[in-house]
Amino acid sequence: MAPKSSQSQSSKKSANITGEEIHGVLSLTYGAQLFLTFGSAPPGHLKPLGFHQPPIPDGVTEMFEFPSPQQFWKEFVQASKPVIFRGVAKKLPAFSLWTDDFLRLHYGHIHMSVEVKKKEDRTAATLLMLFSDFLRQYEEKPYYLVESLHFSFLKEIGIPKILQCGNLQKSLVDIVGWLSSGGTKSVLHIDSMDNLNCILDGSKVAFLVNHTLTKNVNIDYEDGSYSGVDVEKVDMYRYPGLQDVPWYNVTINPGDCIFIPYMWFHSVQSTKQRNLAFNIWFHHLLYFNESDCEGKELQEFLPFYMLGMPSSEKRRQYEIITNAKGHEELSLEDFMEVFLMSKVNIPETVEELFHKLDKDSSGTVSLQEMYEYPPEEFNRYFFAYIGMEYPQYPGSDSDNVELNRGVREEL
Repeated sequence: MAPKSSQSQSSKKSANITGEEIHGVLSLTYGAQLFLTFGSAPPGHLKPLGFHQPPIPDGVTEMFEFPSPQQFWKEFVQASKPVIFRGVAKKLPAFSLWTDDFLRLHYGHIHMSVEVKKKEDRTAATLLMLFSDFLRQYEEKPYYLVESLHFSFLKEIGIPKILQCGNLQKSLVDIVGWLSSGGTKSVLHIDSMDNLNCILDGSKVAFLVNHTLTKNVNIDYEDGSYSGVDVEKVDMYRYPGLQDVPWYNVTINPGDCIFIPYMWFHSVQSTKQRNLAFNIWFHHLLYFNESDCEGKELQEFLPFYMLGMPSSEKRRQYEIITNAKGHEELSLEDFMEVFLMSKVNIPETVEELFHKLDKDSSGTVSLQEMYEYPPEEFNRYFFAYIGMEYPQYPGSDSDNVELNRGVREEL
């Protein structure tokens, strides 16, 4: 079809320049300015992530046993600080049991989702295959299993002491397994949940950046909350903010668990050997219920079947409340501002919920009142909210997840 209006050849060429090319031109222009200023390429240019400056020395706390849930929440979750728990996962049956032969024998019949590249590519398709087929091929092919664990796996791992009370046990979202022959590399990204990652075999090295440094990291894929930077060959002209980013370097070995806080930037690489891990996702808890821990007997790891997972309604409620981060009590004005931003676009509905939560007519709503409100009723006011799809686990589907005080099977 003929064009609607005539153009010069030069203008046609300009009209066909892609956004990627424009970005590249801008990067080259900025690079030329840097070259004229410094006489050389910026620090870390075309080198792996972290080569721009030395890591912060002794920046991540290490502990050799789990603290109490109260201490964990106050010093690490609320304070937004990473921590490594050295050797704690060696107490789990999975640590010694989960050889390839054992996994094939007991779980080979389960279908699993498999990534086809060891260097993370969030645009690439995944394969659905029997776990036995994955175990037969993963040492020869660049396969990487990243999948919510089928409930049958959970009898050999458990919920750590730090997540067994105080409402933390009600914030649990998912348990994901990770298995490869090593050499995997993740993108630089942030997660909208807190993360406890435990290593059962192999080692991982993590590049961590404090959540307060958002302005220095270009999250150019906002839908996925990640950066398009090549973690093996950083283009400092295209991502100039990374030149000034202080970072933490941590290595986690078999038996170690690391807590990576909500919204911290990180990229994780595995060493070139069999790597096996699981991680527990949990919603970022804004209020800790001290009384919930009173009289409860805590174990280093509690079998999942003895605690169960919160209902999908409870998990959705906790996901929504996370939007109130930075507030201890909310006025109607604050409440409207926070929750109208939470993909809810009917002010009358949000105002109605506020008045239901404010039972004493104090004019404010506390975090405790939000967490303790019946989840089905709470979520009814957020019908326009689109959250994540939650995996279903058998066991407790109660909104009052409690430790089972009956006979306990020792891990």
